[in-house]
Amino acid sequence: MPFDLQEAVKSTPLRSLRSTIPVVALGSGVTLLAVLNVLRTARIPAYALGAQSDFVRYSRWYRPLPTTVSITHAAELPELLETLTLEEAILLPCSDDWLSAVANLPERLSRRFPSSTCGPSVGALVDKWRFAELLQRFQVPHPQTCLLTSRDQLATHDFEFGEAILKPLSSVDFVSKRGVKGYMAGSRAEALAVVGKFDFPILLQEFIPGPAHRGYFLEGFRDKGGRVCTLFARQRLRMLPSKLGNSTATVSVALSDVGNAMAILESLLHKIA
Repeated sequence: MPFDLQEAVKSTPLRSLRSTIPVVALGSGVTLLAVLNVLRTARIPAYALGAQSDFVRYSRWYRPLPTTVSITHAAELPELLETLTLEEAILLPCSDDWLSAVANLPERLSRRFPSSTCGPSVGALVDKWRFAELLQRFQVPHPQTCLLTSRDQLATHDFEFGEAILKPLSSVDFVSKRGVKGYMAGSRAEALAVVGKFDFPILLQEFIPGPAHRGYFLEGFRDKGGRVCTLFARQRLRMLPSKLGNSTATVSVALSDVGNAMAILESLLHKIA
């Protein structure tokens, strides 16, 4: 049954009226599916916008955004929003490309369709090379990373090969085309054998070995004044594929389990704000 926002507003008690402002979730795959499920559990009306071929469209919680306009790239979001009859909605990007599109909306649209993003800092966080430069500039521990602009550069680069990862600067389009985040290479010869699958520039990055359960994540919310309002730590238990995959099971852990990561993160965010 299609979701009717007006009927939902009429039948909702005044104390709950705020929750009837719909959310437009932007993205695809398991992330979008999980977001829609969370919004359903919280009884927040939600629409979804993503690829026509996405399996999420078969979910019982999927409600297409009410528009006849079709877009093929997240950068076209402003044109689509201009056509919507919704008076207001909260935008919730679920991937890097949609995050960039939302963060760069013109002011007239961002007022009508607000969101929680990191604004001008987005570009330095979603572009993997710019992010690596950021970590190097502020001396944040990170894997050895270099930018390759040609096959010849890879053939002569002084990168110290153990196990390495070849990956694009932005993974969204690459994953949609190749179905993987990148390729592992145990030697320069292996790297040269797979480099033809990429469009330059690409990244060559040191691979830090270890089992899935040694991976930890630190997430939270930082308001526009720079105050960290909440933090949440989790430990990965399993992932698939085993090296360059997505987490398939995680568990919450105490913040003390992530050591000094909190201080490092807060310092980095303060410097780039």
